[in-house]
Amino acid sequence: MSKVEVTVEDFSYSTQKCVVETEDIRADHIARFKRYAKQLNKLMDEMREYNPHANFYLANDVLHLMRGPSHTGHETHNEHSVASVIMTGADGGDW
Repeated sequence: MSKVEVTVEDFSYSTQKCVVETEDIRADHIARFKRYAKQLNKLMDEMREYNPHANFYLANDVLHLMRGPSHTGHETHNEHSVASVIMTGADGGDW
């Protein structure tokens, strides 16, 4: 089992560092995951410079790039999806 220091950043951009023990996922893969997530955040920030409504939405195992909100009230807006990628093994929802 290895110990990995992780930094958790929430949507308000506050950060918290913690150490987790893991035997399931290698430390280098955790680092790459975090690096790619930061790159996605940077890309989204760049898109929001010209479209402030740009976002992404994970619907089960499909990641959608959205030109507007995925939902308003009880209405869904599939027409806002401009690109989608299957993320094998992804799961949507919240804890």
